[in-house]
Amino acid sequence: MPDRGGTFRTGNPTLSEDQTTAASPFAAEDGSGEHHVDPIRIEMDKRVDLALHAVMIGFGLVAVYIATGFRLGGYPDPVTARGLPYFTGTYLVVAGLILAARRILTWSEIPGIHTVSEGTDDEPGRPASWVRSFSIIGIAALWAYSLKYLGFIVATPFALFAMIWLMEVRSRAKLILFPLLFTILSWAVFSQILGVILPMGFLSHFARSLGLMP
Repeated sequence: MPDRGGTFRTGNPTLSEDQTTAASPFAAEDGSGEHHVDPIRIEMDKRVDLALHAVMIGFGLVAVYIATGFRLGGYPDPVTARGLPYFTGTYLVVAGLILAARRILTWSEIPGIHTVSEGTDDEPGRPASWVRSFSIIGIAALWAYSLKYLGFIVATPFALFAMIWLMEVRSRAKLILFPLLFTILSWAVFSQILGVILPMGFLSHFARSLGLMP
């Protein structure tokens, strides 16, 4: 158990409720030749973690239920339109059940409502931003909405440019060349090779005149 200095001793790791951090038994050598110990944070709420697993299971069940109403279509397809949501929903349910069971079975290993936090701290000086994350989600939603009017070829480069900019990338090659090349390559593969009909927006008539879409 951890001593008053916060170090982690070998043996039965019984932690008190106010013991929020401890030292990791895994030591690494830094550039000076000395060993440093990575901290272990006992800050994650078990109840919140279990609730997130329940939400994950719920999403999977809803996905499977909604997919049961999808039309199968008249084209021969072994997977059908229900295949992907069935697979994704089932995966969420199974993974959520496994994670929830693991949390319940290990509930009493550490006393109290907190357990070992997952992941690592943010990079010093570059904290994670919920504004950036939700902005990217908003751009993705706006991209999907604009496909009907602007089309895949026009909407995709602008959406990728905005997302990359939000990630604080300022290289011209990554900001301009990557979105353009990705859009052209993905359009060529899916539309021209695989025969997937991608929306062209206001360019639909021009694309049909060139035989690029039915």
